[in-house]
Amino acid sequence: ASGRAGFPPALYQLGQLHLRGMGVPRNPRKATEYFAAAGQAGHTEALRLLGLMYLRGDGLLPNPAESVRLTEAAARIGNPSAQFGMAVLLDQGKITDANQTAACQWFMLAAMTQPAAGQHVLRLKNQLKDEEFQTAVDLAKAINPDVAVPYNFPTPPGIAKPAVSNLGQPVDVPESPVPDDPSIIALKGFLVAMGKRDTAALWAAMPAEYQADASAVAKLAGQRLNPAMHAALVNVLRHSKALFADQKKFLKPVLEQQDDVPDEVLQKLPLLVDAILASPLADAEWLADPELGKLFEGQLLRHLIEGAAPFEAEGQLEILSPDLLEATVRQLDGNATAASLQVTLVEREETWAMQKVDGKWVPAELAKAWPEWLLAAREVLKAPAEGGVDVQEQVIIMLGALEGILKSLNAAQTQDEFNERFMGLLELLPEEVPGDEFEPAPNPLPPEGN
Repeated sequence: ASGRAGFPPALYQLGQLHLRGMGVPRNPRKATEYFAAAGQAGHTEALRLLGLMYLRGDGLLPNPAESVRLTEAAARIGNPSAQFGMAVLLDQGKITDANQTAACQWFMLAAMTQPAAGQHVLRLKNQLKDEEFQTAVDLAKAINPDVAVPYNFPTPPGIAKPAVSNLGQPVDVPESPVPDDPSIIALKGFLVAMGKRDTAALWAAMPAEYQADASAVAKLAGQRLNPAMHAALVNVLRHSKALFADQKKFLKPVLEQQDDVPDEVLQKLPLLVDAILASPLADAEWLADPELGKLFEGQLLRHLIEGAAPFEAEGQLEILSPDLLEATVRQLDGNATAASLQVTLVEREETWAMQKVDGKWVPAELAKAWPEWLLAAREVLKAPAEGGVDVQEQVIIMLGALEGILKSLNAAQTQDEFNERFMGLLELLPEEVPGDEFEPAPNPLPPEGN
């Protein structure tokens, strides 16, 4: 319903689902349509991702010029990642003309939330003429008057006057070890907890503000949940568990024929189903007044993360890998509220932007996305308007049909019989999601000059 209404965060999330193939077949073309609709309504991250897809030719024909235009549009509206991206494009000059003055402008704006960009501002300040740097400052302030301008270089760390002895002769005094920055301590603790597969650390690491927000949304979900839908869903999970246990010999060859189903799914999905059935989510009484922290104490989140891993892009760090225990962290740049940290694991490196929220350090991407997630969740959980269709009633009907098919699959005696009934399951699953009737214009923004 939120997709039909044109709610930008919901359109963006639908685009993400189709781009990543989460819950629906991966469809980059459809993702671009949702991102275009969200961008048309002013969603900056949707604009940025659409620009990236134009650059890569993912779901549409490559168009570097359009990629730059969309990235700049998102940057001007205030998207930090787009600002950093514009700075890199202009600094490198690979797909657009190099312009170090403009690059400095965008690095300056990005540095407000991404401290690593500040190093590039200082580098370009050293390379530009004074009047060119002042132009970059003026351009940045025209977009955000509060932008910080590094007119003076900071004192290099670790340089101090020598101590003086009673005889007046300088003596060497070893420097005291510098304690780790709180942002480094927070990220190290998080990585160690994840390496130990301690998902309770996720909840403990969340700011109290986020815990309160998430708990409020969970309570709202519990209040809105139709008990009949919950019972139908639990029944479907129980029949699924029986299917994985008793019909694996028939199920395996069928899944192997599905191109978009990774091999690990048959091993990990049963564990996820077991974890859900053993978790508070299967308890109707708990859902009426959920204590959200309990979900982080069992195996559910671990299996959710591991179950999604086969569908994630290659090259990402495994969030629950024991290898994380060996990770090292160092600070590239930072201040009291933001930091850029380099995580090194074996032969690979990643840069994590961290931000302080309510006294705790969290990934900057989480801090940026959190308000949108809350808005989208509350929009989805709104009660239907008077006379409107209750989606839960439709879901109950679909779950009832799904339960019938699962029962028939569990009763199948031969591979042919199983295959025929499995096709009925595929036909039941929806190929489209609400909002597919959107047909946004190819360009979510008017051409320049209009």
